[in-house]
Amino acid sequence: MDTFRQTGDSLAGRYFLFHLNPLSVKELSGLLPPYEAVSALNRLGGFPEPFLSLSDEYAERWRQQYYTDIVRKDVMDFSRISEIRAIRLLLEMLRKRVGSPLLLQ
Repeated sequence: MDTFRQTGDSLAGRYFLFHLNPLSVKELSGLLPPYEAVSALNRLGGFPEPFLSLSDEYAERWRQQYYTDIVRKDVMDFSRISEIRAIRLLLEMLRKRVGSPLLLQ
């Protein structure tokens, strides 16, 4: 819905804004022990569709499609960036470095 705010159309009364967070260890507490839940979330991700598939292969395909959608639809449409490969590389680098120490100089 943030995208619609940039288009100039108010969409007043035509949508509700919901913030959906990824699955959490607490939500999975009835299904899995905490350590197994953390391991499964790290492996499959917190989005319900790939997580509930319980398939590493499906989760990887879902992630790749998700990144493609983000780059092609969101970033490209609103930023007029022509180097898709560079943006995809940046996304991969950011994903692998989440939670890494940051050195400020």
